[in-house]
Amino acid sequence: MYYLHRIRNICHADLKPQNVLVDDKGTGRVSDFGTSKIVDLPTEGSTGYRPGTALYMPPERLSGGGATKEGDVYAFAITAFRIWTERLPFEESGLTDIALYRTIVDDDNRPTILEYDGMPKELQQLIEGSWDKTPHMRPSFESIAKRLKAMSVASACIVKKERRIERYRSKEMTFEINLINFKRYY
Repeated sequence: MYYLHRIRNICHADLKPQNVLVDDKGTGRVSDFGTSKIVDLPTEGSTGYRPGTALYMPPERLSGGGATKEGDVYAFAITAFRIWTERLPFEESGLTDIALYRTIVDDDNRPTILEYDGMPKELQQLIEGSWDKTPHMRPSFESIAKRLKAMSVASACIVKKERRIERYRSKEMTFEINLINFKRYY
């Protein structure tokens, strides 16, 4: 995402776990650029209306604003939450689309990171900062990359790998992705 934002000036507009492909070495690659747009001017920011997945959209976009780089950062936070916890955001609430909108936009709620999730404090702080309600308060992907690198260098941990196969269907085909889940134990 740092490359897309900083080097290519592209707003993805639909970042979510299903759009991150993971190879057998655990390297993630962002995919599905169907809703992406090149941001013409760095100061322009918004790309106008873009379809996407409501669960990963920031409050300003749910309220009718356009897709932005800051919105991609918010989507990263929700994606990181989903991957680490293996839970859908707000799944414990069983929210409908309208209730989801109200809880994110009107009530300013975010998913709950629980103690038993075992998330390192540094990662939790990064995620919580990245889903801040105020877009300009969210870090850039350059900052996120630096913080993630510092976390991986600073932490001596055992990584547990669990493999699972996920099957996805589209109108044209069915395909399988072999995923590796990483859980860190301190």
